[in-house]
Amino acid sequence: MIDTFLTVDASQALLDWIIASGKNLTTIYVTHGHADHFFGIALFKRYFPNARAVGRPDVMQAMFVDTDPACLKGFWNTRFPGQIPGQLEIAESLEENSIDLKGMNTQAFRTRGPDA
Repeated sequence: MIDTFLTVDASQALLDWIIASGKNLTTIYVTHGHADHFFGIALFKRYFPNARAVGRPDVMQAMFVDTDPACLKGFWNTRFPGQIPGQLEIAESLEENSIDLKGMNTQAFRTRGPDA
């Protein structure tokens, strides 16, 4: 899967859809470190405990900004009261910048721009 959502309700809707599909979620690839791409990781990992959340090293480092307690309290929780997950997780850093997708080696590339 590519990215999760920011809020509990949006992530839960996506999780329900995946569960209904009967698929086993193995990997969550986080494209960049903004909260709206990874705040739902813990919710998915509760249902799919063996799933790995991964991202490029620069993405993983950027995730620490939005999970900082001051940022959560002063920014995210004030703008989305009661909608931000109580438990947040940081993705693991991809060592090889690649993901195995059903036997296919998928490459994770950094592109230009601050949000790429």
